[in-house]
Amino acid sequence: MKRSLRLTDIYQDQIRALRIRSFVEFLKKCSENSLYLSIEQSAKEMATTAKRLKFQVPADLTKESLPSEQVKRISNYPTALHKVLEIDANNIVRHGYESLKNNQEIYWNKRQS
Repeated sequence: MKRSLRLTDIYQDQIRALRIRSFVEFLKKCSENSLYLSIEQSAKEMATTAKRLKFQVPADLTKESLPSEQVKRISNYPTALHKVLEIDANNIVRHGYESLKNNQEIYWNKRQS
């Protein structure tokens, strides 16, 4: 059973890599001001990573952000063609917004100075 789950994880990672490869190539060719962000990290995980990399993290970064458990569920949301529940759609959009905002606050604004 563990082996099957591991193979499924590898398979899903490969599919994700194939999906974004052409998009990333498009971004490289067509825009100097483009950015690809993964939505796999919660605000808490993002803050931990940034601190480990010696970036300054705003104190309120994780305030009112989606909890890690919900972010994990969102980042693994199935991409099959089925109706998305309104609550799931709202949480996906919310976390996408939070990811962009948090990345800007931690990394992007530092490069602009």
